[in-house]
Amino acid sequence: MVLHGRVDFRCMYGAPWRIDRHRATASENPLSRRAKRVRMGGGCARWAPAPLERRRHIEGDENAYLYRYLARELNAMKLAYLHVFAERKIEALLQEIRDAWSKPLMLLRAERTIGNLAADIASGLADMIAIGRWALANPDFISRFERNEPLNEADHTTFYGGTAKGYTDYPTLAQLQSAGK
Repeated sequence: MVLHGRVDFRCMYGAPWRIDRHRATASENPLSRRAKRVRMGGGCARWAPAPLERRRHIEGDENAYLYRYLARELNAMKLAYLHVFAERKIEALLQEIRDAWSKPLMLLRAERTIGNLAADIASGLADMIAIGRWALANPDFISRFERNEPLNEADHTTFYGGTAKGYTDYPTLAQLQSAGK
């Protein structure tokens, strides 16, 4: 089921955006110390329980106006940064969001590779690039990236598993080399 109705209402009260919650709690935690993550092109935030995820789904192409509105409203709130997760190639819409957003913008692209990691920063589309899974699976990610070394593959089956497995047990490149792998 897709959220329908006035765009201002959808952004104000439709999870996962809940602009009203940010405004209501601004005295407890200043908005300038907050950020917002927006997932474009494939549904709502993954942290929503499965039944809610299906109900709180918006499509990037059909509802581009919603993302434009959301970017303007969040920009007016002067949040610390905006984190955009683009699951598909929606370049024109990403550029419109960049134009509407005056603070730092973090971008995560589902289709990106290590080779095109810095392209969005170089083009001015993003100020920061999210590297979560690569950083998780490679405790020495920066060193590997700078030296163009191979990366460990993240084990997605261990994400949010409640144990240290998959979080603290990935080997560094030095450990792999000393083990002869």
